[in-house]
Amino acid sequence: MKNIFIVTSSISDIGKGWITGSIANLLGNAIILKIDPVLVVIKYKDNIKLKDTSKISSDYETYKKLDQYISPKNVIRGGEVLLDFFKETSINLKDLDAQTAKRTCFVDVSKYFCKKLLKLIPKEIENIVIEMGGSIYDGSAFYLINGIRMFAQRRNIIINPILLTFLISSDDERDYIKSSIALESIKKTTKLYGVTPMYVFVRNKATKEISKIDINNAMKNLANKSFLNKDQIIYEPEFNNPLELKNYLKKKEIFQYS
Repeated sequence: MKNIFIVTSSISDIGKGWITGSIANLLGNAIILKIDPVLVVIKYKDNIKLKDTSKISSDYETYKKLDQYISPKNVIRGGEVLLDFFKETSINLKDLDAQTAKRTCFVDVSKYFCKKLLKLIPKEIENIVIEMGGSIYDGSAFYLINGIRMFAQRRNIIINPILLTFLISSDDERDYIKSSIALESIKKTTKLYGVTPMYVFVRNKATKEISKIDINNAMKNLANKSFLNKDQIIYEPEFNNPLELKNYLKKKEIFQYS
């Protein structure tokens, strides 16, 4: 059975590189893709302007610590995908009406990205681990996600979203821990990828100290409201380095490893 593990999150800079590298390490026979939905500003009367906000270098070091290697060609920037599409098709957005431009940017670019993935990833690859940059709320990532779904359908590969999210403090003193952001993130991830998350890793971003009892109650509440199995929702403690995280996942035996 072939799988795509897509590591995504509620917010950026929450440790997706650590999770991605750890999963690839534990699987033992996976390749890593780093996809950054770089901010792209489109102006109909001017050229497309690209702002590169990716942080690839730090992830290289993370993967290296976990004995993983990512080829430069496997680092994909969303803005470059858009620019390549318009360059190859010679489409000028200023000549299109708003509805056609929207369809072009979503449907046609999604198909283009799917073809790019089909050429990039060999058919014999069993496991693909994708670190999706930014957050699930980045609008510029929609055509990339849709392209991944098209690719998975063409290759008959199962998509397994891995969501990183967090708990926060409540303004209500009667209930000072909230899982509303985590719950909303699960719903958003399900809508984007067409399947519920395989696992949800939850971190503590509450401003007050949380007891183990409160954490367990929050995890149960989140599982009940999201209709996920309680074993799919994992409270993630703080780690000093990615190796500690990998060993934590290995001990839990939630990913197959050699």
